[in-house]
Amino acid sequence: MKEGKIREAEGEKLMAEHMSPAGQKKYLTSQKLEAVVRDKEGNIVAKLYKNGMSMNLGYDGGTTPEQKLKKLENAPNVTVTYYDGDVSDFDLIPEEVALAERDYLKRPELYPPELLRELRAINEQRLALFHGNLKATPKSFVINDVLTAHDKKLVDAATPKTVTELKAVNELAAHIAIDRETGSLSGEVDENYINKLIAEQSSNNHAETIKFSALQKSLAFLQQERADFFNRVKPDFTNMTPNEFGELTKSGRYPELPPLVLPKGWDPTKDFTQQQLETFQNTKVNYIELVQKQIDFNKSIGESTEYFEKQLNLMKNFAA
Repeated sequence: MKEGKIREAEGEKLMAEHMSPAGQKKYLTSQKLEAVVRDKEGNIVAKLYKNGMSMNLGYDGGTTPEQKLKKLENAPNVTVTYYDGDVSDFDLIPEEVALAERDYLKRPELYPPELLRELRAINEQRLALFHGNLKATPKSFVINDVLTAHDKKLVDAATPKTVTELKAVNELAAHIAIDRETGSLSGEVDENYINKLIAEQSSNNHAETIKFSALQKSLAFLQQERADFFNRVKPDFTNMTPNEFGELTKSGRYPELPPLVLPKGWDPTKDFTQQQLETFQNTKVNYIELVQKQIDFNKSIGESTEYFEKQLNLMKNFAA
């Protein structure tokens, strides 16, 4: 019992350090930007980081984020800005807050009063952090309250049996909770997330804060979960959630789709609450209809539809 309380206290201390103003600033300034893509209205729609990570520039059709960015340089109504210095996510806070506020006014139907108050409170905290006026952690939280049901299953599966290793699993839970609370993790924990932790800890610049044994058990759990899913479910592309589609692509049985014309209200560049993101990720979507709309959209602007037509035929044949 005493050892359990000590481990819990250590986890809370780690969380407090990451959630403190200094901890938040340290994380945001570590996210160095290589380039930012803005649409014709100035909205930030994609980012490429100096560490190779990206936002909305994922691999598709064999195209890397860097190659995709090069193509966007000549695209109409898009501006690509490259950064030579140490510009980071921290430096973009004022711009992103201003863009968010503009969107609240432009599309009020997407922001009910309760949600709007919450989002504006977050924006105020971000600006206070930027200007150095955030003197205390915005709020505290309990790890168990922040973790999703899937997170808890994952942590349980990675729980070692020996007392000496229990602390490592607490640190895994704390790390997931911190990433969720700071907005670094929005969807469910997947193999990419765990592999990134392994890669970070394998480098010379990161300490082994989470035992590799716990991370390996987490990977095994996720791989088995994916296998079980496809053993019992036949893909129905007319009635599939984004989470289910993601599991299908990660299994290697279907290629990842590039960005599509999304259903009304779906905008990956905007800030949403965790509950909203989970709702979106678990809402049934007709992917065949979405791909057909993308084909129609590409035709309307004179772009090639060959890739999407192949995807449409693949979906139809796959589910037959």
